[in-house]
Amino acid sequence: MTLRRELAKLRALFPRQKPVDDLAEEIHAHLAIEEQDNLERGMAPDEAHYAALRQFGNVTLAQERSGEVWRWNSVESLGQDVRFGLRMLFKNPGFTAVVVLSLALGIGANTAIFSLMNAVMLRKLPVRNPEQLVQPARVGASWGAAPSFSYPSFQRFRDQNHVFAGILAASTLYGGVDAEVGGEPESVAGELVTGNFFALLGVNPYRGRVFTPQDEGAAGSNPIVVISYGYWKRRFGLDPTALGKAITLHGTPFTIIGITPPGFQGVSVGHPSDLYVPVTMQPVFTDGKSWLNQQQFHWLQMVGRLKPGVNPRSRRAPIWMSLIARQWQRR
Repeated sequence: MTLRRELAKLRALFPRQKPVDDLAEEIHAHLAIEEQDNLERGMAPDEAHYAALRQFGNVTLAQERSGEVWRWNSVESLGQDVRFGLRMLFKNPGFTAVVVLSLALGIGANTAIFSLMNAVMLRKLPVRNPEQLVQPARVGASWGAAPSFSYPSFQRFRDQNHVFAGILAASTLYGGVDAEVGGEPESVAGELVTGNFFALLGVNPYRGRVFTPQDEGAAGSNPIVVISYGYWKRRFGLDPTALGKAITLHGTPFTIIGITPPGFQGVSVGHPSDLYVPVTMQPVFTDGKSWLNQQQFHWLQMVGRLKPGVNPRSRRAPIWMSLIARQWQRR
C-alpha cells in the first residue's frame, strides 16, 4: 500500500496538473458534504457554507499537506542538483570512478531490498476483495513503515467514518504469549483485534464463531479467544472438542470460541498468529496496565475497507483523516 503511494508520487510528476485538480475536487466534495449536513441541521445557506469552511480549516494548508502524499518536494530542485553534480564529477575523474563504483554497489543492494519488500508486503491476503483494503499512512512516514494509533483515535476514526465501509484495528503481541493448555506451557504468537476484525476482512470461522462488535466490551470483561487452524492442528490434533476448552494466556483463563480457516494468518504479514484476543483484553498482557484510554499511547495498526466504487487512489481518505485529527487536536 505504501508502494502505491510512492508510485503515485512518481506519476504525479508527469503531468503535474492532474493530481492538483483531483485534490481540489476532493476538497470541494468534502466541503459540499459538510455544507449539506449543515443545511440538514437547519442552518441558512450562507451560514452553512461558512460553517463548512470553518470546520475544514485552512484549505491551502490542507492542499499542501495532502499534496505531500503524492509529491516529493525534493524533486523540485533535482534538475539543478544533477547539473551541479555532473560539473563537479567531470572536474575530478578519479573521484568520479569511486562514486560510480559506490553507486553500483548501492543500487544492487537496494534492488535486493526492494524485491524482498515487494514479495512480503504486497502479496494479497487470503480475505474477501483484498484490493479494497488500505492502510492509513502519515505524511512523512518512512517507506514501508505503517503508522500506529491509540485506541481512542481508532474509535474516533471508526465512528466518524464517511469514506470506508469499515475500519478495523489490530496489535501484534510481540515476543510471544505465555500459554498453557492442560498443564503444558508454551509460547505462542497472538494478536489483539477489534470486534469487527473478522467480519470486515470477510473471514468466516472454520469451526465455532469469530468475534463480533459486542465482544469488544469493557476492559478485561470478555476472556475469549479464536485460534488459528495451524495452532488447532499443532496443539490439539484437529480435535473438534477443542471448542469450549480453556487456554491460559499470561495467567488468565480464556475460552476457545472459534477456529480460523486454513491459510489465514492475520494482517501482520511476516508475523503469523496462533490466536486472536479481543482488543479490550489488552490489560491482561501488560500486567493490568490499560492503554485503552490513553490518547498519546500509539499501539494499534488500522486497516480500512473502501466502500464499493471508491477509487483506491482517491485523496478523499487522507483528507478526511487529517480533518478528523485536526478537529480532535483543537478540542
